Amino acid sequence: MNGKELASRCPQLRHEGGTWNPRHGTWYFYLELDAGPGGKRRRVRRGGFTTQEGAENALEDALCRALRGLDPGVR
Repeated sequence: MNGKELASRCPQLRHEGGTWNPRHGTWYFYLELDAGPGGKRRRVRRGGFTTQEGAENALEDALCRALRGLDPGVR
């Protein structure tokens, strides 16, 4: 391949019968926050989670950190 992410177009994400292949791919989240003091939007993207639940928990943690005024990009 050329190194680009195929996302949902990846042929290995599904088995021949059309069901999802749980052994391929990882979960990511993307969070875009309002502009900070410098006037630029803040974006947080994290990935490599083996489950959707893990990605959702990390997203919730990042949101909570942002609401408390902490840097959501710090783990």
